[in-house]
Amino acid sequence: MEERESQKARDERLLLLFKNLDTRNEGHLDLEGLRRGLKRINHPLKDADHLLHEILTAVDTSKDGLIQYSEFKHFFEGADRELWRIFRSVDQDRNGKIDKGELRIALTRAGIAVDTNRLEEFFYSMDKNNDGVISFEEWRDFLMFMPREATLHTIYSYYLSSVKVNPEGDVNLSAEVSLGGLGYFIAGGVAGAISRTATAPFDRIKVYLIAQTGKSTAKRTVVETVKSGEPLQAAKKASGPIRESIRILWRSGGVKSFFAGNGLNVVKVLPESAIKFGSFEAAKRTLARLEGVEDASQISPMARFLAGGVGGVVSQWVQNHATWRWDIIFNIALQIFHIPHRHT
Repeated sequence: MEERESQKARDERLLLLFKNLDTRNEGHLDLEGLRRGLKRINHPLKDADHLLHEILTAVDTSKDGLIQYSEFKHFFEGADRELWRIFRSVDQDRNGKIDKGELRIALTRAGIAVDTNRLEEFFYSMDKNNDGVISFEEWRDFLMFMPREATLHTIYSYYLSSVKVNPEGDVNLSAEVSLGGLGYFIAGGVAGAISRTATAPFDRIKVYLIAQTGKSTAKRTVVETVKSGEPLQAAKKASGPIRESIRILWRSGGVKSFFAGNGLNVVKVLPESAIKFGSFEAAKRTLARLEGVEDASQISPMARFLAGGVGGVVSQWVQNHATWRWDIIFNIALQIFHIPHRHT
């Protein structure tokens, strides 16, 4: 590693920083002391309780809830080395400074999609002297409290955490640090699969009740009870078949019987949910740019309404034009596994 300062200079710098953070002159830092110290040096993480806990856990190797100077020094010497390694990988021309072009190339290479406005914010959050380049000292001073292993993904996530702290101290992480646009489709598909699985027992009970004979008589009895002015009795009569169906399904196979056929239902709902959610998020970003808003979560209620409509329309269009393919696959699977077809 190319040394940027002598060991003596580094020791003096870290000792001075520790003393500045130790506002109560106790010789150690607890969570409240760390928060006070960050407020004193006006660090962006001064209100980010979520990250302060992570920092304390990462630095406190003795696990006594306190950061001693020896632990502080050991952690930040290691952080310096990691930050220098990443800095050198971004600094392509090896001139000891990072410009906007180099930062954009590095983020793109790491698979992080950042628009021009956000890149400007990211860059100038570290360029403290506003000279158009980021020195290693600026890079280090901004990122040195990062509690995780240094990669461009964790660095950018840390930046978003530090600049998205609201007055109440809540941290809002952006979805930009993920898989880009593909991440929304994956999230939508996973959400659809989870929701369908969570409601599978209710769907199974519904199908069982529909398939039972004599249901019209039970329905007529319930209706007559309601008309007679006895709603409580009607509710009891309506719940009887449900309780009976639960007992029968449980006896027929336990918990598994309530999830029969759920795998195929998930296969059906996964692409639809993925397309709907991905289209919704893409529409939000587009409308955010049209409104001149940098954060898609801050778009107007009308824009959010339109984005939801776009997501639904795109999902329905794709589903209608691909229905025959999914139906063929679904029906073949039903035949293979000898499962009676269920309409949901």
